[in-house]
Amino acid sequence: MICNSCGGQVQDNVTVCPYCGQPMPVKQVQQTPPPFRQAPPPPVYQQPYQQPYQQPYQQPYQQPYQQPYQQPCQQRLHIETHMLEAVLVTLFCCMPFGVISIVYASQVSSMVNAGNIQGAQQASKSAHTWAMVGLVCGLLSIGACVVAAN
Repeated sequence: MICNSCGGQVQDNVTVCPYCGQPMPVKQVQQTPPPFRQAPPPPVYQQPYQQPYQQPYQQPYQQPYQQPYQQPCQQRLHIETHMLEAVLVTLFCCMPFGVISIVYASQVSSMVNAGNIQGAQQASKSAHTWAMVGLVCGLLSIGACVVAAN
């Protein structure tokens, strides 16, 4: 570098001229921006191998429309179990007939679930009958006790 005031040869890193004592102009260093980095190119996907001739999709032979076979629909029938009557008769009237009524009442639900509708109806009818027999016997025995007490 050359000094502007005296013309002496000066090293680049000196801030004051050693010959004349004048300050040296600061050499402006241009900073270069970092190089622009481009995004890598997207990967190239290859098409899968295709046969030169593909036949169009063909559906297998179907018979004319038919309804598929369905089993007869077993509708869930509401068949009365008479369990409440059986328990009340057992507790308050006549225990032996009430127990028989409870046994029949408990069979109703399992027979309906098994699909035995006629058996469930018969068990329901038997549970009701035994509950009524127990009620009548209980009322008669209570009435006999009342009459005997007087």
